[in-house]
Amino acid sequence: MAAGKPSKNEEMFTEQYIRALIEKDRSNYSGKFVQGFVHNANGPLQNLTMLTEMLLSGLELRIVYSGAIPAKTKNGPSFWANSAND
Repeated sequence: MAAGKPSKNEEMFTEQYIRALIEKDRSNYSGKFVQGFVHNANGPLQNLTMLTEMLLSGLELRIVYSGAIPAKTKNGPSFWANSAND
């Protein structure tokens, strides 16, 4: 073996090491991309969930206030359900 020239085994080891580092970086960047995508998609999904809950609760209140369905309370229909019919 010459002083400056690596052996065949050393070259193979170096190539495998470089491939492993590239694969590690690729996995790292892919994971960060997916993490960022999920993080950015989560905000609008939470907004949609919140708006849906608000719409449903508003619709429920509207039905209760119209007197069509008595309000759910521990002691029977609430004051608001009864006053809607007055």
